[in-house]
Amino acid sequence: MNSSDKQLADEARSLKAVMNVGKNGLTAGAVALLRRELDQKRLIKVKILKGYLDASGKDRKEAAAELASLGQARLVQLVGYVAVLHRQGKE
Repeated sequence: MNSSDKQLADEARSLKAVMNVGKNGLTAGAVALLRRELDQKRLIKVKILKGYLDASGKDRKEAAAELASLGQARLVQLVGYVAVLHRQGKE
């Protein structure tokens, strides 16, 4: 983890998860919500529920990487089942 990731992880500590990914998986609506949240905020938390992992057959690292890819974001940190995603703002 580089220094910018550490700074982002520190910022994320006070955030609450903006969405849960559960047994219904990453539907079009869930992906749209993920992208909208990343558009509005540059740093978000997403909780990955065990039901999603069971239904998809993925482990938590694969699920977090998929979330980052679908959200066009970067995975900053994965603590337990909570992924911290960051998308660079438009400047």
